[in-house]
Amino acid sequence: MMQHDSVLLNFAKNLVREVGERIFSESEKRFILSDSIEKGMLTTGDLKSHEMIYERIKERFPDHTFFSEEGERKQILHHTWICDPICGTYNYIRGIPYFAIGLSYLLDGRIRFSIVYNPVSRELFHAVKGEGSYLNDLKIRVSSVSKLSEGLVGFNVNFYSSFDQERGKNLFSLLCPPIVARLRLNESANLDLAYVACGRYDAYLHPSDKTWDKTAGKLLVEEAGGKVFDFSKEDRFTLLGNGVIATNGELMAPLKVAVSEIL
Repeated sequence: MMQHDSVLLNFAKNLVREVGERIFSESEKRFILSDSIEKGMLTTGDLKSHEMIYERIKERFPDHTFFSEEGERKQILHHTWICDPICGTYNYIRGIPYFAIGLSYLLDGRIRFSIVYNPVSRELFHAVKGEGSYLNDLKIRVSSVSKLSEGLVGFNVNFYSSFDQERGKNLFSLLCPPIVARLRLNESANLDLAYVACGRYDAYLHPSDKTWDKTAGKLLVEEAGGKVFDFSKEDRFTLLGNGVIATNGELMAPLKVAVSEIL
């Protein structure tokens, strides 16, 4: 790893741990501020996490751009941080221990490293471009499951618009067992992607995940040996595109066939 990236990564790891401890310890202050189609549920915890991460990054690196779900979404420039302050807000507000902070650093539009941190379990996933994916600094790999019928697939149902709700119902029906072995609906996209990276899940998909929902988890899956594409027929991933399909690699083709009428 380049020295510059190493300094940034250590800074980012310490930052998400500090923020995670703060928002998790303030469980009695999980107030809902708004709920919208565009941004979903917003809580005091989301804002606190966003503000802490933004302020620390701007204090240390004033020339860096900050791209967050809860803040101003600027262009992706030379140095850019993409952040989901709390990925899995509904779980957070209900006290369900399945949510995470997602943070990625990009240089000239390319992801250099990513972090997904669950402050409840204290599991910190990170990936460095070209150097692999790790869970608490131990290297991880995707699963070796090769049959969709034996696969455990993560999926979300946090749809707001009537179009997405209908599409979600259809997608759910296309994947119900015995098409796959099990479906898991835990609703924290970056953490679901981290679970694909370490082999707990074999695949994850959602037709309308946004940039902040998937960027951190995307690098984790790829560096662990998996594949990540937009939720479309093209075999590509775009930072600003909607939706994601991520698999251990073996299941990408059969999973796309299974949901082809919705793609």
